[in-house]
Amino acid sequence: ASVSFYHRTAATPFDRVLFIFITFFNKPELRINMSITILLTVIFTSLILLFKWNKIKFSQIKMSKISIIFVLISICFLVKWLWVFNFRIEPIVDYKVFYILATNLAENTDIVRARYVAAFPHIFGYSSFLSVIFKVFGSGELVAPMTNVVLTCISMTLIFGISYNISGLRSAVLSSLLWIFLPSQTVYNMFSLSEPLYTTLLLLAWFICTVLLKKCDQLSIYKSALLGVISGLALGYANSTRPIAIIVIISFFIYLFILSFSDNDFRRSLKNKAIFFIVTLIVYFAFNNAFNSYIEKILGQEIASTPGITLLFGFNQATSGGWNTEDASEFSLRNDQDEIEGKSVNETQKHMIELLKERLLIEDIDYSKLMFNKFSHLWSHDSAALGYAHDTIADGLKSKLIVISNAFYYSIVLIALITSIKLMFRREFNPLLIFMLFVIGLTFAHSIAEVAPRYHYAAMPSFIIIASFIFKRVTNKTLNTNKKERIEN
Repeated sequence: ASVSFYHRTAATPFDRVLFIFITFFNKPELRINMSITILLTVIFTSLILLFKWNKIKFSQIKMSKISIIFVLISICFLVKWLWVFNFRIEPIVDYKVFYILATNLAENTDIVRARYVAAFPHIFGYSSFLSVIFKVFGSGELVAPMTNVVLTCISMTLIFGISYNISGLRSAVLSSLLWIFLPSQTVYNMFSLSEPLYTTLLLLAWFICTVLLKKCDQLSIYKSALLGVISGLALGYANSTRPIAIIVIISFFIYLFILSFSDNDFRRSLKNKAIFFIVTLIVYFAFNNAFNSYIEKILGQEIASTPGITLLFGFNQATSGGWNTEDASEFSLRNDQDEIEGKSVNETQKHMIELLKERLLIEDIDYSKLMFNKFSHLWSHDSAALGYAHDTIADGLKSKLIVISNAFYYSIVLIALITSIKLMFRREFNPLLIFMLFVIGLTFAHSIAEVAPRYHYAAMPSFIIIASFIFKRVTNKTLNTNKKERIEN
């Protein structure tokens, strides 16, 4: 069916590129609906691009920026709330671990599977946050999903702010709408999972950075330091929830000190950027050390400092670097043995590193094939959330949502790629490079660690913010936010 569709629609170069794009990214088991996926991708991409040539100007709408944000938040809340209210699922597998730990912390009861939590301390980060919510609102079935809805609305507000600072009002509104109607994000809200929390925290750090860049040559030392404190706290807690915040810090360094230049007060801008970055770094590491000590105090044991099993998963060629029962069983057996012998989970994780060394030395790993498969596994589709839903969603509806979710995802990524290529060819060092660097860094991190489709959740705001830049209307050729531009809204 997909081949016949291709022959019918390959009349233009765009169609050929689109077919190759989706064929490359799409996994074999999803290609049964390739024809419909391509058609919907064309439709979604066309609808998004229509806004670029839309003659309606936001300045003609008699609404303040605050009013626009309020309307967008209301729409976001309604869309996300309708989903979690109508589709409810009992926490299972990892989501159940989060939920039980949060309940234990909220009720001050003994920690269930404390050793497992110590082996994967990022579990504690999200559960400690959720436990505070449980103390206030109870632990009913809708509390965690509704928390995700609120976090999603906060994320949307931050996406609006970031896009506004970089690209103007049109891009801010459209990036918010893309986030609101992103199918996978809507579905994920029904689970007790950490993605909405740490993504919101990463967005807060990104927003703070764009504020710095916008007024870098005007800020006082104290304001730059204050921005660094907020950024460091956000990244510190994000890292305690999902250890990927270091990627953001590296992207900050590369952009602030290598790619970002100001034509105004260069020395003052550089000083403010240095203060911001140094304070961010100090607060980030201080928070992580303090929070890890807090976790060990609550659990009553040493936590793991090495993600051994995660790296072991990452180099299992048979499962393309994903979770597998073989390595999981090996970890479980060793963990039980070490517990009996009085060894810490840190020693168990270090043993997994030794197994990884053996795998790298003994097994005949085709690294190019493994890396390609891991890349495909991470980025190939955006419908994993529907797979986790199990029987909560009827099969007929689920198959339709899978196609819609993937087509929407491909549209955003395709536009983001086009925007990125245009910026690179023009050699325009725009703050969007921070988000491009994050996507590259996330890809690299998962080239050595365990990979799963849902691990690209945190990159979706980056794709949306980059894609929305295509709607920016400028009157000069310079795109650096440090320069004063007149944006036609």
